[in-house]
Amino acid sequence: MDKLRITYEDPKSLILDPRNARLHPEPNQKAINFSLSEFDFRKVAICAWEKNRTVYAGNALVTEAIRRGYTEVPVAWIPKDWTEAKVKAFGILDNQSALLGEWDLPNLDAVLEEIKLDFDLNDLGFSETDLDILFTKTEELESPSDFKEYDENIDYEIECPSCGYRWSGKTTISNPDNSGDTEDSV
Repeated sequence: MDKLRITYEDPKSLILDPRNARLHPEPNQKAINFSLSEFDFRKVAICAWEKNRTVYAGNALVTEAIRRGYTEVPVAWIPKDWTEAKVKAFGILDNQSALLGEWDLPNLDAVLEEIKLDFDLNDLGFSETDLDILFTKTEELESPSDFKEYDENIDYEIECPSCGYRWSGKTTISNPDNSGDTEDSV
């Protein structure tokens, strides 16, 4: 295994990937801003290729560091001898691997409960809707009173020609007040 080479560089001397496929909408930018404000750089999250100083991981951090006036940021260097395809694959995987992870919801809930007096949880990237869902206890959730129960013997109207999966596709139910010949839309 090659040792990771880390140096501190002026973020203005780095080249943002012109084909960076990761977008950074406002909630993401706010979370990055808060992270740098509160924690500064506590991990090396910027990776640039030694061959041309192009950033393949951490473009948003470089952008925010420049906006904040940083004169040095930690950079992990991608070896010169990597192919361009390998460098690009690394950049994609760096972003995609985070998306493939899942939260352990009971542990997340417990940790957020512990820190919510010290931090605004919205600053950590959670929306109000996210937090409402996280802090709603399972026993508080109830099925609607008019939720119909179905078993495995449901009549089906549609069958997938590829896999044979069957489903009803119904969007109507029989009206019990009538003779059963008419249906009301759900």
